[in-house]
Amino acid sequence: MGKNLNKKSSVLKILIIVLSVLLAISLSLLVGVKYVLPAISSWLGDETTVTVPNYITPSVDGDASNGDGTSGNQQLAGVSSTVQPTAPVLEFYQGNAEHNRRFEVRNMVPGDKEVRYYDIRAHHSKDVTLVFRGVVTEQTRNLGDVLDVVVTNAETGAVLCEGTFNEIHEIEFRTVLPANSDKVTDTFYKVEVSMDTSVGNDYQVARLLADLQWYIDEGSEGLDPPPQTGDSTQIVLWVVIAGSAMLLIFILLFTRRKNEEEEAETDE
Repeated sequence: MGKNLNKKSSVLKILIIVLSVLLAISLSLLVGVKYVLPAISSWLGDETTVTVPNYITPSVDGDASNGDGTSGNQQLAGVSSTVQPTAPVLEFYQGNAEHNRRFEVRNMVPGDKEVRYYDIRAHHSKDVTLVFRGVVTEQTRNLGDVLDVVVTNAETGAVLCEGTFNEIHEIEFRTVLPANSDKVTDTFYKVEVSMDTSVGNDYQVARLLADLQWYIDEGSEGLDPPPQTGDSTQIVLWVVIAGSAMLLIFILLFTRRKNEEEEAETDE
């Protein structure tokens, strides 16, 4: 009898070890899918990009216009009629209220221009304030004095900020994102950096580094939780496996303890 109990106890011990390993693996995968993988993707710059729309808004007299005095037959400024540029999606939600994008330029000559687009996507159920700030982190020959930067709303043409890099350095430019029934706002911004043709050639070998910072004022206040994206089937599966493994471990531990008590009574 004692021999059989010992054998059962050994089997239960092996099962408990196997289930414990399965539980540890399941929990590790859950943590990895939920937190580690998104953090790694963000660190590597693996982000969603979208095609910049070609906004055309009807004018008051019924003729198509872009809302900035240009003809509606024209493409959005900086957008080719054949190849639409893409923009990284900078997503804002609770726990993710700021984004920073490095900007570098060198060897620009008078008349050169560089255009970049950003899709600001905020998940919010009430009004929030979006802040843009340009911070010059490094420059040679005071390139920031002659390097013009204009940030505009690509849809409305409204200018968010305008000046040289040194003029806008560390100044906050704010815009309110009103709440809406969809609880999400997508706003495309165009960042246009240029050097006027009147500038001399002294800056041809100059270099400038800057941080283009976008953030929601007062942190995550007013922002909604992150949206549910992707297939959640795998997460549910690992939750079920982890829960089942934990339940079986408790049952086996209880059974093993009962067998040990019976074995002790038999020995007596």
